[in-house]
Amino acid sequence: MSYMNIIKNLFYERAELTLNEIYLELSMHDEISTTGEKLRHRIRSAIYTLKKNGEIDRISRMTYRKRE
Repeated sequence: MSYMNIIKNLFYERAELTLNEIYLELSMHDEISTTGEKLRHRIRSAIYTLKKNGEIDRISRMTYRKRE
């Protein structure tokens, strides 16, 4: 499962997430072996793509919400 799919699933479970919540969830995910700054970069990249595709909106500095 890709980072993008895991993050999308998180947004289906909860409509609003902070970056720290996403970092924590993915760092504990069994299928993810990347850690540290590389993991954070991949998460930010996936968030950027979701935002660019209109699937989520940034509502504050580190908080995102699934677009209805």
